Amino acid sequence: MFCVKCGNEIPERSVFCPICGKELEADQKACPYCEEQLQTSAPSILTKNSETGNTSLSAVDYVKRGDAYCTKGDYDRAIRDYNKAIQLDPSYAIAYGNYGVVYYTKGDYDRAIRDYNKAIRLDPSYARAYKNRGDAYDTKGDYDRAIADYNEAVQLAPSYAIAYNNRGVAYYKKGIYDRAIQDCSKAIWLDPSYARAYGNRGVVYYNKGDYDWAIADYNEAIRLDPNNAIAYKNRGDAYYNKGDCERAMADYNEAIQLDPNNAIAYKFRGDAYYNKGDYDSAIADYNEAIQLDPNNAIAYKNRGVVYYNKGDYDSAIADYNEAIRLDPSYAIAYNLRGIAYYNKGDYDRAMADYNKAIRLDPSYAIAYNLRGIAYYNKGDYDSAIADYNEAIRLDPNNAIVYGNRGVAYYNKGDYDSAIADYNEAIQLDPNNANVYGNRGVAYYNKGDYDSAIADYNEAIRLDPNNANVYGNRSVVDYKKGKIMSGLSKIWKRLFNWPQISNSPKTS
Repeated sequence: MFCVKCGNEIPERSVFCPICGKELEADQKACPYCEEQLQTSAPSILTKNSETGNTSLSAVDYVKRGDAYCTKGDYDRAIRDYNKAIQLDPSYAIAYGNYGVVYYTKGDYDRAIRDYNKAIRLDPSYARAYKNRGDAYDTKGDYDRAIADYNEAVQLAPSYAIAYNNRGVAYYKKGIYDRAIQDCSKAIWLDPSYARAYGNRGVVYYNKGDYDWAIADYNEAIRLDPNNAIAYKNRGDAYYNKGDCERAMADYNEAIQLDPNNAIAYKFRGDAYYNKGDYDSAIADYNEAIQLDPNNAIAYKNRGVVYYNKGDYDSAIADYNEAIRLDPSYAIAYNLRGIAYYNKGDYDRAMADYNKAIRLDPSYAIAYNLRGIAYYNKGDYDSAIADYNEAIRLDPNNAIVYGNRGVAYYNKGDYDSAIADYNEAIQLDPNNANVYGNRGVAYYNKGDYDSAIADYNEAIRLDPNNANVYGNRSVVDYKKGKIMSGLSKIWKRLFNWPQISNSPKTS
């Protein structure tokens, strides 16, 4: 048996690949680790033309030289050499397979698949061609065909760790996380030094919300490959989602140091700075991410959120505009732009953006709530209530929406419905001082002064600096005949109740 890449004989008693040094089974036709094909007859490095006496390259030699050109990135020369090999030996499956690799690397996946098809027809036992064709299908988003090819590859080469890993990635993309974990684990069992398989399994655990297991896998991936910028970035994401911004920041720093052109790492570090309240550093990172990847709609959207939180609504709107230009179906960007317009007092534009967000994503509960607020501020309480109803149907545990619907009912004079909504809001969020204050106003207007005072007391306990509640409580004291108590507090009454939760979060 001989290795195509180096031409060296592998004695039958040997069970190691001459390229990567991994142990093999004696009857294997491909190394499952470095993916090199093995053949059972010795390649002729040079052949001599009997008529002219000239020495010429064999088909195997052209493939080897094509491989060298491919490794250097000189794909055109690689293609010419593979062509020459095929001319010399039209049944040379490996030449077609390598031809496919070049076209895959050049991004011509359909042409790559055609070449892999030819290689497989010539050699149905060519495991690497199945694996490579699976990669092409995976890149095209045809995960079922990719999995079918990976199945064939591992059936032909049961120790093919890369094929198991890649099949796991395809299952992950289909959302079949448990099968993905099984395949990545199998790849790791076959090759305990396979850093990429640890990294991929970490990604699956991360998407399952199991951040500790994800971090453990990223740790191992980094131990095996200390220069793996992606693993640092991904571990940073896991720490970020655990609320450990400091460790997340350290990992993003390391990822950026290893790969200064990693736009995604800058974007995620910007997110971490934003959550620490360091808006200027966040903007600087988003600037860098956008410079490296001007088509990153998320980076524009996130920078817009930071500008919004700095009170710079015009800059926020400009960034949302760009995010929408890059991704016209970006419902979140429309919703956020609507919030910015709302805070500028431009309710019509806000309404238009909320409408667009809802058309793009009819299950977007937050957009219904925000549009309800816009209707409320236009005095259209019935439309506001209709939107709050839909928001509650989509998200029954959102205390803010119950509170907002209660305010709309209150303004329609339906105090009982308002109180019912405030009750639900308090049950979902017992620490919302505004809702206690609003319910107190509703009780007051029903003449239930004791219940009103009880709610005002709770609102003050939760928010001792809320002047409105002190003022409202003093009015009730006055109504109950506690004139001096009421007069001593009446000066604290600065605004009119009720209050509506009309400053939505932008996260």
